[in-house]
Amino acid sequence: MRAGEAESQNRLGLALSKTGQEADATAAFRQALAVFRERGDSEREAIVLTNLGSRLLASGCPAEADLALRQVMTLCQRLGDIPVKSVAATLLLASRLSRSSGA
Repeated sequence: MRAGEAESQNRLGLALSKTGQEADATAAFRQALAVFRERGDSEREAIVLTNLGSRLLASGCPAEADLALRQVMTLCQRLGDIPVKSVAATLLLASRLSRSSGA
């Protein structure tokens, strides 16, 4: 899969998320993530991980969301201040609050 196809998978994941197709959205994000990692595209990897973390959090999987979002923060340490950093940080806080409340 090429980068353009991976970007399409990311966009598909966003569309599927909006229509409530959680499993398919998660699968699309994971496919995109694998390609961006393989290509060494850390900024797009962070974007997809943020989308995946958001989806997992909304699906009631805060532990998995936390893992994805911590990976974003690690990438941000290496890449600097990229656009998804504040979104990922907010979602990470939400996942931790969700886990601590037992939701």
